[in-house]
Amino acid sequence: MTRPDLTFDDILAIMTEEGEIVPNHGVLVEWIARFPDFADELADYFAALAFQLEEESDVPHLDAEHFANLAVSEAMNLLHARDSARDAEPPVRLSKLVERAGFSQEAVASKIGINMEIFIKLDRCRIQPIDGIPRLLVESFALTIQTSIRQVWAAFSLPRVASSRSSLLRSHQRPQVLSETWEEAVTGSSLPQPEKVRWLRAAREGTGPP
Repeated sequence: MTRPDLTFDDILAIMTEEGEIVPNHGVLVEWIARFPDFADELADYFAALAFQLEEESDVPHLDAEHFANLAVSEAMNLLHARDSARDAEPPVRLSKLVERAGFSQEAVASKIGINMEIFIKLDRCRIQPIDGIPRLLVESFALTIQTSIRQVWAAFSLPRVASSRSSLLRSHQRPQVLSETWEEAVTGSSLPQPEKVRWLRAAREGTGPP
């Protein structure tokens, strides 16, 4: 049981006194065991710290090896274990999740290592089936915009929409909303070749909702 007079600022001070904190799953579990009443705050702090280290590192983008080294995907499971109420909310578009987090779409796309062309297709659910979308991509979105993995998958599962509202207004008949697979979207995109290779490899390493 945590001392009732302790605040989370006190815990951060204790962390500072004990030395550098490495944001991995094992260390997070240890701190939660010491201060269980602050489990949510600790999980948020560790996820934010991992994101900050990623920002400051020489690694250009999130990749599977870096996620494994930091055990970020495991920490995210703890971080979002409390999010069942949020997950019960009606799903919203990816762009709305990004807006709620206070980021620009361009910044999030750049951080994750995709371009706006692919971001827009994901936002409009024009990459189908979602079972072909890499789990690494979804984990990257969830970590970057501080939301749950379930919410990102739910955003990708919404009905497809046309490329723009203007095209709907100009159409005199029901528009045909085209879709493409993840492989087709990546291969046909203007992403640099190394990024195409990385995201195609990510799809081979694991796709679809858990």
